[in-house]
Amino acid sequence: MPRSSMRRLRMPLSPSAPSALPAPVQLIGDDAAHGSYVEFTSVSPAVRGRRHRYVWGTCAARPTNVGNALCKLDIEAGAVAATWHAPGCLPSEPVFVPRPGGQDEDDGAVLSVVMGADGRSFLLVLDGRTFAELARAHVPYAVPNRFHTSFAPMA
Repeated sequence: MPRSSMRRLRMPLSPSAPSALPAPVQLIGDDAAHGSYVEFTSVSPAVRGRRHRYVWGTCAARPTNVGNALCKLDIEAGAVAATWHAPGCLPSEPVFVPRPGGQDEDDGAVLSVVMGADGRSFLLVLDGRTFAELARAHVPYAVPNRFHTSFAPMA
């Protein structure tokens, strides 16, 4: 699996902006901390499209040929804040769900559908702050890996 790094590219939207884009900015100081691989990232819906501190995504516990871990990246600190990995498991794109009434950007839960080592899938629920595992909801079959995810609260 090719190595990658977390970078931010700012695209000026003004018609009078220069035609050349500024160089992407490195966001994490040590790419090896997330296996030099970050994909399928998400942020809190409260900060989508705005300045934010935390990003959740799939990452790698090497050696591997696929994204086999989840990570919480602290963009302000330029570091990996937490990781989740279980041998033989393949997590899908994480989605952050804010806690109703929560005030902090990472106050909520991170959800990911995971293909387990036994070939069956489960919904993994992690604490958004600590990345501690809160729950697993097992299903008796495999959910195809790498589908994009979303969360829609009940109206």
